[in-house]
Amino acid sequence: MPILGDNNCRNPLLWSHFYYMYIYIVGVEYRKNIKQSGYPLFLQVGVSISNMGHYVDMGTHENSTPFRYRGKNFDANKLKFEYGTEIWAITPEIAIKNDINRLLGLNLFIKYHIRVSTKENLRMKESRGFFMTRKAAKINKSDNAIQDYKSKEPWESITINNFSVGLSFTSN
Repeated sequence: MPILGDNNCRNPLLWSHFYYMYIYIVGVEYRKNIKQSGYPLFLQVGVSISNMGHYVDMGTHENSTPFRYRGKNFDANKLKFEYGTEIWAITPEIAIKNDINRLLGLNLFIKYHIRVSTKENLRMKESRGFFMTRKAAKINKSDNAIQDYKSKEPWESITINNFSVGLSFTSN
C-alpha cells in the first residue's frame, strides 16, 4: 500500500501544519561558584546524551481499507501522519548561572550537539480507538512503503542547527 502515493499528499497546504519538537537529556555537570560574596554566580560545564525529535504534523487521513505493516494491523478509520527527524547526540555545554533571589536563577548557556545518529522518518498512528490499543509505526524515508514521492522535499524543509545559545529561568 503506498502511504504517500495519492494526490492528497501532493497538496502544498498539507505541509504547512503544526511543527513540534521534543528533547530528552541525561548527563553530568560540574559547577563552581566564581563569586565569593552576595548571591552565587556559578560557572557550569557538562556533557549529556540527548535524544531530539523534530516533527511536522501532516494531518489525519481516512483509512478506507485495513492493512498490515511490519506485523501490525492498521484497521482504524483515521490515521495521523507526521514527518520529521530523530537525532541522538552527545552534547557538551558551558553555562553561567546567577541566582537572582532565593527562589529564582538565571542561566545563560551554550551547547553544541555532536550527532551520533540521525533518522528521517514518517510516523503513522491510528487516531481513533482505545488509547492503549492504538498502533503506530515509523517508516524510514527511503522505505519502499513510501511510493510515488521521489523528491522527499518535506525533510529538506527541516533544518536543525547543532549550535545553540539560550537564556532560561531556573528554580533554586
